[in-house]
Amino acid sequence: WKSKGLLKDCRFRRQFAVEHLNRYFYLATEQELCSFVRDHYHILNGLSYPDSIPKRIGPFKCAEKLKVKEKKKGKKSKHVEYKLQGYCPVCLYKRKELKEGDSLKKVEYKANYYICDTEACIQDLLSRPWIVDKVKLPVKMPAPDQPVQMSELASLSDSM
Repeated sequence: WKSKGLLKDCRFRRQFAVEHLNRYFYLATEQELCSFVRDHYHILNGLSYPDSIPKRIGPFKCAEKLKVKEKKKGKKSKHVEYKLQGYCPVCLYKRKELKEGDSLKKVEYKANYYICDTEACIQDLLSRPWIVDKVKLPVKMPAPDQPVQMSELASLSDSM
């Protein structure tokens, strides 16, 4: 985490684990393990962890969480409330491109749900979740794919 600035889940790589001051540190490679053993003081000095760790959410688990939220709020909704209106945050950050996310590729970060376009985007978001703080939707959004019915216009908050 400190050397490359990327989060990586290394809990299952026990061959690169080391105990120091009654704490276990899991490292990604043998090279990082050797550098930790050689100079652990400089590595741990000033080490700060991210305030929140992202989690990949499977489709069934996400549906369960949505039902709990609906019961608490007392209202029913058809769709999960996604941040960035369901657009992929990695595509917006890297390519400045609006791509709709795949509903099966969900990540929870700071109590918000994000959906990604591809598996590579999910891995990028899991390793650098702070990019979502920098991403903003453009002011001009593309028109929706489905036509809007005249009867629905009155219920929209932007309508007169």
